[in-house]
Amino acid sequence: MSREAFENAVAALVEATRPGKANVQVATTANRTLLAECEGLDQPALNLALAQLAEGLAMRGVEHPALLAMACAALVERGGNPRIALDPLLNRLEESARDALAFVRACRVAAGISAEGPADDAACIQEHGADVADQRPKWGWAWRGLSYLCQAATAMLGRTRQATARARAHPGLPALCRRLAVVREDSVLPSLRSLARMLDVLHDFPSAVEALADPEAPGQLALLACAAVEHDAATVDAAAREDALRRLAERLRDERLLFAALLTRACEVLVERGGELALVLSAFLDRLADTIPPAAEFVAACRAEYDAGPGRGRKDEPPDDEECIVATEWAVREQLPRQGWAWVGLGSMCQSLIGLLSASVAARRAARAHPTLLARLQGFAEVRESEVLQHLRFLIMVVRVLDDEELIVLHPEQRRGYRVRISGIVHLCQLNTLLAGALIGDPAEGWYPEQRVSLTEAIAAYTSGAAAAAGEGDRYGRSGMRAGRSSG
Repeated sequence: MSREAFENAVAALVEATRPGKANVQVATTANRTLLAECEGLDQPALNLALAQLAEGLAMRGVEHPALLAMACAALVERGGNPRIALDPLLNRLEESARDALAFVRACRVAAGISAEGPADDAACIQEHGADVADQRPKWGWAWRGLSYLCQAATAMLGRTRQATARARAHPGLPALCRRLAVVREDSVLPSLRSLARMLDVLHDFPSAVEALADPEAPGQLALLACAAVEHDAATVDAAAREDALRRLAERLRDERLLFAALLTRACEVLVERGGELALVLSAFLDRLADTIPPAAEFVAACRAEYDAGPGRGRKDEPPDDEECIVATEWAVREQLPRQGWAWVGLGSMCQSLIGLLSASVAARRAARAHPTLLARLQGFAEVRESEVLQHLRFLIMVVRVLDDEELIVLHPEQRRGYRVRISGIVHLCQLNTLLAGALIGDPAEGWYPEQRVSLTEAIAAYTSGAAAAAGEGDRYGRSGMRAGRSSG
């Protein structure tokens, strides 16, 4: 790797695509050198190069933008920030798509067919494309470079968290891509058709829901669909949210769906933004319960793969599960893809369910009443792994939270007793602190005569568990419980 050679290649590529100075051979050579020399560069160097390439893409009349676009995509794949060049790329793609469509229409006319079609476009282009390109070079270059621009746009949209917002900053692009997508040609246009579907998902909430619910959808498209649902969850109307939750609940029960974590994340956000939890809770609980056995098979396979490695099996002391998983995860995922996806999505699914259960006593009751969920969670919690299973273990605590339970608190020395109703209590330390906050007071009024806990201590105890998120603050007050005195 040569930093100087890389920087020179970037400068040469930008210069060789300037309007009026373009040289496709020089630009192609510079692009190859750039790709060869960019391995191992740090992010600041990649971002600086992206800024230069973005400036070239934004230049009015730039020639051979596909070479600039492919260079940008390569730098983004190696760690560069996609936001730097994404908007100039999408602007250039929109212009090139118009020119490419004009090229197709001109080829139809040259073949004696209406510009509007329909036509055997592949045959028209093969027979008349060279002549059209000679007459209108800009259109010809747009057609030749269209596939590369689409590939670059797809790669960069798939790597930015702002994909939805950035795509929607170009509102005319989806319709233009759809017009090209129906052209009857299959050597240049497959990458455009993939991009067209991606843009529809990023621009349209129902399309995003359908892509998310499609078990055949490519992984990158499903990720972007989930991002689009999250983006729109707060602004779509209540009917659209409920329709989306029904659709996602239906698909959570589809065994063909390998990675349910994206659907459960979308459900979490839709409910948080006002959707009806009851529409999806049963399907969510069932799917999580069904995810645990294949995830357990994955861990067992990682243990076996680890032990089979040369010199790694230790009969006297079994290895830590986390060590086994880190060492063998990718190999096992290739052998057992369904089990691997179950493991990969388990932590996220648990996090989403924690968010939903924390806000609803009724949902926690439903989780506790589920015939298999809690037992499977508790059994899998014994696996010695921390990154994924920390969320599973906390979920167990949330499911087991006591809700609306009555306790009798007795103090034999004072010959007093208290009937207390608690909700959202996770552990004894929290209970003791909250009891102190609720029961200590003026003995003349029947309360226990001790030093009262401070407001800070009571709030800390209340918020350390799931009670704060249970929506019971108004009912139980700051302490999270109601107390009534009984004399003994």
